[in-house]
Amino acid sequence: MMNRLNTFICTGLFALCATVPWMSSAATFTNPGSLFTSSPTGTITLKTPSSFGASVTCRIQLTGGVRLDGSAADIQYVRFSGTEPLCQRIQMNNGATWKLTPTTLTTGDLSNVGFVITALLPIIPASNCGPATISVGLVNGPGVVNVSALNMYLPGSCAVASLNVAIPATSIIP
Repeated sequence: MMNRLNTFICTGLFALCATVPWMSSAATFTNPGSLFTSSPTGTITLKTPSSFGASVTCRIQLTGGVRLDGSAADIQYVRFSGTEPLCQRIQMNNGATWKLTPTTLTTGDLSNVGFVITALLPIIPASNCGPATISVGLVNGPGVVNVSALNMYLPGSCAVASLNVAIPATSIIP
């Protein structure tokens, strides 16, 4: 009798576990292996020692690719531009790859975020910001994943006050 009860309980638990999706399963990108370049109209607002803590808004464009397993997007190149003179002085930190990893359908991590701002002495001091991992929001749009962040701090007395950029030709799926 006890053996049958144990078998019944184990079978029931197995059936339950096999039919209920786990909440901890990570989200992934569609179009594995695809390459992308975002529109040059993305924006990033930074606060750095070079801006004496003031907000400076620049355009940001990302170039990279979705990993073959869809687990992340590697951003090989980040281009900063804009009318603010400081925007012309920002570069990726040592060309290090940024990694965008979806953790759910609406959130993710952008790791290895770092950049340098070259000095223009005696007016603009240099800044060396990051690297760090920042939390991002993810929203599927028509043919894009919109990536956003607010008030994320980086080593070097820097902050990403806001980030808004769209990764084209992909979406986030469970």
